Amino acid sequence: MSSQPSSTTKPKGNGRESVAHVTERVLEVRERADDLARTVATMANDARRAVTAEVTRRPYRAMAVAALAGFVLGGGVSVAVLRGATRLGLRFAMAVLLNRAVEGSAR
Repeated sequence: MSSQPSSTTKPKGNGRESVAHVTERVLEVRERADDLARTVATMANDARRAVTAEVTRRPYRAMAVAALAGFVLGGGVSVAVLRGATRLGLRFAMAVLLNRAVEGSAR
């Protein structure tokens, strides 16, 4: 690989024009970074409000989810156990949904 810049990155004109071009690009990147930071901050605030509202409405459920997430992220569950638990949960959910559908159609 050559250490020479490609033709698309070579500055055009004299040194002052190159500095002005670089300065302009730096300002564009800074503006985009500021926009991104504002967007991320807004999303974080929205997430914080949603979590706070959920914890206020259902505190025990929130504690259970947090404990489970900590356990899983801490490596307390192997992939096989997690896969089995997911399958069991899906089967249970399907059974409940089917039961409700059958009861609803019998009425």
